[in-house]
Amino acid sequence: MKGAVVLVPRPGVELPVVPSAAPFSRPGRRAAAYVRRHGSPLVLLPQALDATKPQILAAVRRLGRIPLAAD
Repeated sequence: MKGAVVLVPRPGVELPVVPSAAPFSRPGRRAAAYVRRHGSPLVLLPQALDATKPQILAAVRRLGRIPLAAD
């Protein structure tokens, strides 16, 4: 996905899939699809959020205390 922010966990760490507002959402299937496509179940789409990609990365860096690499 172009413009997606993908948080890839370290080995041994499990990340959740972002909840969906869809009434019949299947988080397990969505997580598996995201892992196949992106390598992580935690995929954030700035166009679906009220934040830009740089704002999301800054929040993750500030609140998550984790190193980030952006392509």
